Amino acid sequence: MLCLGFVCIFARSVVVLPLYTCTFHIPGSIEHRAQVILYTLLMSDRYSQAVDAGLLFYMKSAHMLSVPGFLHEKRALIMKRNEIARYLTLNRAGATGTMPGWYDVKLTN
Repeated sequence: MLCLGFVCIFARSVVVLPLYTCTFHIPGSIEHRAQVILYTLLMSDRYSQAVDAGLLFYMKSAHMLSVPGFLHEKRALIMKRNEIARYLTLNRAGATGTMPGWYDVKLTN
């Protein structure tokens, strides 16, 4: 899998989008959608502008999807990232616990 920066120019305005390419197609893959949303967050931070959506391209079927980054999905992913960071920090300090699972992150299709 590969993510590329993708720049579109529409009517003299520049739109920056992540383009995520996959070699295999899993219909309704939440993991692929989540990865595109994470790339929109990274690109928003890198380019200091709002990146509201990304593109998901399946190479085998030549199918491209637009993946909007809804606020509740971004919030859920950031919260899960913070849980994992806390777990790693506590384990580094010698505490024990169980790794938080990704199964409870809710993404819409």
